[in-house]
Parts: sequence; structure tokens; C-alpha cells
Amino acid sequence: MQPTPCEALLGYQSERSKEGAMAEYRLYSLDAADHIVAGYSVYCISDRAALTAARRLAERAPAVEVWQSTRCLGSVTAWGS
Repeated sequence: MQPTPCEALLGYQSERSKEGAMAEYRLYSLDAADHIVAGYSVYCISDRAALTAARRLAERAPAVEVWQSTRCLGSVTAWGS
């Protein structure tokens, strides 16, 4: 089974993903002025996994916002906030 985009960012494939218990999240890369410059759909096993994926993405962007449908989980930066 191929890893999901979230698993590819995290570097592992979870047992739960093999069972199909995944949720869709949107990761939005933001510029220094907090404008969206790119968006990514990822499937992760939990909010925590989605935020971890966002932290990895934030290594290449000033900040990343994480959304699941209309619920904002928060934003992360390369500096860990």
C-alpha cells in the first residue's frame, strides 16, 4: 500500500491508515504577510499527525495553517509556534 501524502511528509505509514481511518486536512503555506501562497490536501490519522505534517512543511515556508473542513486547528511556524 502506498503511503498517503501526510505519511510521506511524516516518513512513516501507520497501522490505522491501512484500516482506512483517515481524515482530510488542508495545509496552507503562508508568506511573511500571512497570505496563502499554496494549499495542500493531506489525509492523516489525527489532528496531531496533521500538525506534525504542517511543522515539516513550515521548514520551507514562514508559516502553515491547518484546517479540517471549517475547523482551524491552528498555524505553525518553523520556529515552533
